[in-house]
Amino acid sequence: STNDDGRTSIKNSSNKEISSSMVLQQGGMVTCLPLLSPLLNFLAQRSALVALSYILVANIIYLQRRSHLRKMTKRKLLQIRTTREEGVNLGLHVTNIFAWQMFVTSIFPILEPLSRICGFVSFYYFYPNANGCGIVFEPVSVQHLPMKKRQRSQLRLDWHKFSFNVGHIG
Repeated sequence: STNDDGRTSIKNSSNKEISSSMVLQQGGMVTCLPLLSPLLNFLAQRSALVALSYILVANIIYLQRRSHLRKMTKRKLLQIRTTREEGVNLGLHVTNIFAWQMFVTSIFPILEPLSRICGFVSFYYFYPNANGCGIVFEPVSVQHLPMKKRQRSQLRLDWHKFSFNVGHIG
């Protein structure tokens, strides 16, 4: 039914008014934005909470798994990942943290189970002197060995730039 002020009220099956703020538009279209606005705000707030929770859980899982493999505390690993090394400019440092988070939240959840099926573990690493980063794959069977011996078994995929020419141009 339409009120004196042109507003439309809709009644549900129990004859209770649902909303008196729904306005009848031209062509018979009814807008439901006043009804949807609180719902959309609720969903937006939940989405942010879900996203932040996912980021937190992904980081905890990554640090827990890595701390178990490296026999280090999660705090020490987090410190290694977030401490700016000497000579690294702030922009590169922030880019590295962003790249690490992209790895932890989007690549690691898929890559690590696939790596495990093949008998490997995967890690993110950063090369500050080469302005680059990458992913290291190490066999699970060598995790107890010192770093130098583990390096012999590593497979690395990396992206970096050089500040000098490494071959002929052209």
